[in-house]
Amino acid sequence: MKIVCAWCGKDLGEKEPLEDKRITHGICEECEAKNFPDYLPDTEFQKALEVELEKHGFADNPGKDKEPVTVKCPICKDEVEIPQYNAVTRTDALTDHIKKEHGFVSSPRKKSRVPDTAKCTKCRRVFDLPILRERKDYEPGICPACGGTLRSIYERR
Repeated sequence: MKIVCAWCGKDLGEKEPLEDKRITHGICEECEAKNFPDYLPDTEFQKALEVELEKHGFADNPGKDKEPVTVKCPICKDEVEIPQYNAVTRTDALTDHIKKEHGFVSSPRKKSRVPDTAKCTKCRRVFDLPILRERKDYEPGICPACGGTLRSIYERR
């Protein structure tokens, strides 16, 4: 495959697969310096990338301490640490924290038909009642998020 500069058309050589006669584009050093003077050269970019990867534990440096990846809970404002960040997304870790610490089962838009759940009439959040009952500040029938009224999902209106 032939490589040409997308700005000036200069031939930049070939790359695999060599039998492919199509043309692909790159940028030559002169056009890169002229059109993108603020961009970091490849070596400086690579060094900055390695520093960021090391900071979050993705580099192969077992001797260095990793900076923990965290996400902030919008309810209690606590920093939730994600120790297994390679396996769990921030969203999943935050969802687990909210379910365990605040008793939310789902978002207000999702319909939940799980027994022992209650929905707030004001903010429309869905709560797991057994988890709510374990909290010290739990008041039966009152939403811990907004102070509205909690109703059982199965209760008739």
